Amino acid sequence: MPPNKAGFDMQVPPELIAIGVDFGMTYTGVAFSTLDWPEPRVIKNWPSPRRIHVENKVPTAVTYRAGRKRIDWGFESPAPAEIRPGMAVWDRFKLFLDPTILKKLSETCNVEDLDLIPTYDDIKMWFEDFLTKLYEYIVAYMTKYFHLKDWEAARVVYSFSVPTTWNNRIDVVKTFEDIIRKAGFGKSEQHSVKIELTEAEAAAVYTARKWKDHRAVGASKELDGVQQGNVLMVCDAGGGTTDVSVLKVGSIKPFRDRNGNEERIAELEQLDCVEGRAIGSVQIDEIFQREVERRLSFILHAEDNDSEYIAEDMVNLTLAGQTRGRSNNRLEWRNFAGKDMIKREAEEMTKSRRKTSFQHFKTTFGTPDFIDYIRVRLPDLFKNLSCPEVGVEGGRMTFTYDDIKEMFDEQIDGIFELISEQLERLQEIHPLQQVSHFVISGGLGSSEYVQECIMRRFGSAPGGQGKVILVAKDPQLSVCKGLVIDHVHRLKFANFILSTICSRASYGILFNKLYDESKHSGPPYKGPLDNQDYALNQIHWLVRAGEPLRRDGPKSHTFYRIVDPETQDPIVCKDVIASSAQSKFLPSNIDEEDAERAYQIESVLDLKDLDQADYVEKKRKFLGIRVKRYWKIEHTISVHAGLSDLRFEMRVGNNVIGERSSIPIIWMHVRGSRQDSVVDGENGEGGEDSDATLFEILDELKGPKLLRSAGTAPF
Repeated sequence: MPPNKAGFDMQVPPELIAIGVDFGMTYTGVAFSTLDWPEPRVIKNWPSPRRIHVENKVPTAVTYRAGRKRIDWGFESPAPAEIRPGMAVWDRFKLFLDPTILKKLSETCNVEDLDLIPTYDDIKMWFEDFLTKLYEYIVAYMTKYFHLKDWEAARVVYSFSVPTTWNNRIDVVKTFEDIIRKAGFGKSEQHSVKIELTEAEAAAVYTARKWKDHRAVGASKELDGVQQGNVLMVCDAGGGTTDVSVLKVGSIKPFRDRNGNEERIAELEQLDCVEGRAIGSVQIDEIFQREVERRLSFILHAEDNDSEYIAEDMVNLTLAGQTRGRSNNRLEWRNFAGKDMIKREAEEMTKSRRKTSFQHFKTTFGTPDFIDYIRVRLPDLFKNLSCPEVGVEGGRMTFTYDDIKEMFDEQIDGIFELISEQLERLQEIHPLQQVSHFVISGGLGSSEYVQECIMRRFGSAPGGQGKVILVAKDPQLSVCKGLVIDHVHRLKFANFILSTICSRASYGILFNKLYDESKHSGPPYKGPLDNQDYALNQIHWLVRAGEPLRRDGPKSHTFYRIVDPETQDPIVCKDVIASSAQSKFLPSNIDEEDAERAYQIESVLDLKDLDQADYVEKKRKFLGIRVKRYWKIEHTISVHAGLSDLRFEMRVGNNVIGERSSIPIIWMHVRGSRQDSVVDGENGEGGEDSDATLFEILDELKGPKLLRSAGTAPF
């Protein structure tokens, strides 16, 4: 571990350590900071079998060995060529924590590969084992870095991000949080765990706070920085997913820390829901691996004399024991063992980190260092293999510039489609807003070829759209640093950099409204206590799709309940209604289309504890004689916006009498029982019109492959 360069008295423990964890499809990054540091730092030294490995991130991989309890992880996991019988290496499993994606993988894979599909318990085990090893290393690293005597006594906040592609994500996020806690994070009373930002939102926070560390792609002059009113589109293209978020710079405020240092920081407002697709560098690897498999399979099954001789050598090598042959029958070997061997060797070529490997060439694609073609070294088994028909000569496989370009362009086309859809939605929702800056982050976003393509399409290049294209100094670290910046800024200044969020669906409260013949149809309901006519099962929409919700305070509405004070304490029920309809077409009552009960807030209202200010006593008279008295109780429903969920709260006066937490803000389809409500209320206020298109990421997914190996692309 390197010597400490924190720049403060290490004999005095920091009052708080904020740690951001970007759990990635291929790599995981960890950033950390105290309240006094100007910017976060990252863990760069990672354990490996031979020495400390110096990298900004650690591979998201775990290794199991038969008969051993020890679990290897990260750089300790062997490369494909080093995997031996009795070993199992698992990586690229992040997205499968969403069971719908794992199910889709099972439905689309080949029959012969079904035995490779893990169970959901397997996925959770890999998550927990990897995060346990990560937690143990973070504890050891931080304890030494800060010279701490007792890590458990230090005040620590762990912040994790989530990918947009976790569909119906509240259940998945809850599972993720449970695994995080089982791994050890937050187990001390002084430690806490936060899961609040999506990856694109964390990257946006980093941009707002550290825009001076960004460069403008293709710009001939120094970057002036973002200004109030600018609209940013943040594209976080990582290993397995690409997320896009549109945000507006609402204001740029000066903040002064306790040391007197002042800095101007942008406050961001989310203009639309975050969108995500399964687009990333892993998909480029899969395309490359399929092409290698195709070429090796051609050699294996070739019928001409030269290639047949080569194929015979491949058979002999395998049957001699250099690979795991299944039979001495050559025909059977070609059909079964040969196919298995090809997959393993192609995987090694895909994931090897040698200097002449595909991973090395992939990171240089689009730079001046990349020549017109590359020659990727074959595994040692084929070090003397030649077959000109498929570009193999002297144990190396040749790929032209156009071959690699085609692999990249398939992902770039997907990114362009995602960006274009988001731009079209922005014009529908906010026709007066125009994106002024593109911000590129993530591992795939660090590719100069990807940056150049985005610049040509949307930037200042001829034929482009004239937008400023910004790239962080270390795009692959934007998320983990943004997580830390978000929390530290909130604690230091009681302020949110990302001040608003947008819900994809609309959420309302069911209530009974005073009957109005000009607005309501059907017979009214006669209130038994106040004798008033009501329209039953009306909806007040607290949250409208696409309407910004502030993070620093709740959105509230007041309702009333008519009760008999002489009866037992009444049960107060509030149904939360969800709709996927466009905001301007939201239904006014539960009997209309596209309005369904999602959740229920329930509480027993203790009348004895009410203050006189909490209710109004009224009397109902008949023929001038007092018949009955009743109370009209005012109560407020508030919705608090989190980045992963909504929290509904019911209050009478200053007392919370009921709440419902963890309602997902991108939750799409709701089902539930139908019940009658017995509350009355007032009409709600209007909101911004917006499109509320459902998030159907599974329709877009091809199903990312689950590959057994260690090591992944640097982006």
